[in-house]
Amino acid sequence: MATTQRYFSLTLLALCAALATAPAAQAGPVWAQYDPLAGTLDNNYVGQVSGTTAIVSFSAQSVTNTGAEARHLGMYFGWSWVRPEANGAYQSMPWSNGAGAFSTGSLSLKVARTDAATQMLRPGDVQGDTWVGNPWTPDALNYTAIATEADWELPLFDFGVMGAGQTAFYDVSFTFDGFADSASAQRFLDFGGFASYAQGVAQVPEPATLALTALALLGMAATRRRGVAEG
Repeated sequence: MATTQRYFSLTLLALCAALATAPAAQAGPVWAQYDPLAGTLDNNYVGQVSGTTAIVSFSAQSVTNTGAEARHLGMYFGWSWVRPEANGAYQSMPWSNGAGAFSTGSLSLKVARTDAATQMLRPGDVQGDTWVGNPWTPDALNYTAIATEADWELPLFDFGVMGAGQTAFYDVSFTFDGFADSASAQRFLDFGGFASYAQGVAQVPEPATLALTALALLGMAATRRRGVAEG
């Protein structure tokens, strides 16, 4: 019995030494671009006017992990356009860190998840992000291309771990502010339009965490073998 206890102590010391020499963990999760997250907004929405603000709220929207494995997934909103009037053109809405919103200069748009917390993510922190500085538009005839910038702090929706083929549901609101009056805000809801696009991301496990987990599992396996040998 004394020999077994000594072995456990040595295993614990080895793990503590590994922890002391491991690189410091990062403050937050690391995300990487993940294109197999797919979803579109449907017509399950309601609109309301409050003063010079128009709010469009969608419920029970869905995204699906079309990839071949389970991943911790999310998406960040990086591109938005708005058409305030029925016969007007769509206007680009680049992100403004100062306003914490997408903005044309006169109109602003805030995107928020309403069934869970909305987080923030910088495109420059996303591993393998292909969009920073790369102008993109879903339709060159109607939308002027927008290039995201590395230091933008964009809305992030975190869906947690999603299995291959699994669908997650969420509620989202688009709040447009800066209309001249409530009548203009109502006309936008009645005759205007907007488009907003997001990019899928997946969490990347931290190397230090993976190393410590592996060491702990090895230590556990070793002590179990020792216990069996002495049994």
